[in-house]
Amino acid sequence: MSVPIFRRLLYFLNDRVLPLRLWWEVRGKSPDEVAKYYCNICSTDNLILRSRMLSRESLSCRKCRSSLRRRSVVNAISLCLFGEPLKVKDFPNDSRKGVGLSDDDGVSKRLGVPLNYHNTFYHKEPFLDIQNIEINQEGTIDYIVCSEVLEHVIPPIENALMGIYKLLKKDGFVIITVPYNSGGSQDGPVIEHFPDLNEFELIRKGDYKQGGIQHSQVLVNITKEGARQEFTDLSFHGGPGLNLEMRQFTKKSLIDLLISTGFSRVETIDSDFSEFGIEFVGEYRGLVDKEPVVAWK
Repeated sequence: MSVPIFRRLLYFLNDRVLPLRLWWEVRGKSPDEVAKYYCNICSTDNLILRSRMLSRESLSCRKCRSSLRRRSVVNAISLCLFGEPLKVKDFPNDSRKGVGLSDDDGVSKRLGVPLNYHNTFYHKEPFLDIQNIEINQEGTIDYIVCSEVLEHVIPPIENALMGIYKLLKKDGFVIITVPYNSGGSQDGPVIEHFPDLNEFELIRKGDYKQGGIQHSQVLVNITKEGARQEFTDLSFHGGPGLNLEMRQFTKKSLIDLLISTGFSRVETIDSDFSEFGIEFVGEYRGLVDKEPVVAWK
């Protein structure tokens, strides 16, 4: 998907000056306004604004640029594999096969040093399409990291969850994070933005106000009944590939879907690990926390 060059430049510059921004933001702040933690991904000491750390997607490590979500996912891997919260540099070598789904490259490369962990993609090599699993792929993976993926897959969402289930070995697990329906009930069903999606394409058109960094686009869909639909109220998330938001989950709906898929146990890792810059407060600045959900086969 096409991204305006000035937006690419802005993201690049923001990334380059992040360490300076983090230092500047804490100047003159009271102890209650700052947080000190040790990044479990890159082993860097950080002193940052507490409000930045609590923002689920804000870059809050001066070295690896990790967010609260990324650190919480890596911590979930540690808890599930080793039973304790470890820094990546303290992970023992482990031969169990792990796969990331469009994971952050920086994180996956660090994990790949002590672990048998590899990143995969839907839109480029190494390919893995969780909605089209081959028989020879079934039961071959010990654990999967599926962070900020399920909101983008083409409906029905049940196909993707069944694909993950089939990939896992017996007693294998998947770690999931998704954006939740912020500001609404967490007991309701999944909110599908395009429930009749069938044959569709995204066309660069207009000047619509849309979430994300792409050019303004229109989603054109032809339903199974042959009706033409156009959608302009679109939201795109960062990153390459098909990053259009297809749905929003509620906490209950995600757990219900995992159980109905066949997973034997589902748990949410919602404990705080302040030493790693991981704290959950329920909802912060209008966004519901993305505590990692772990489902065991």
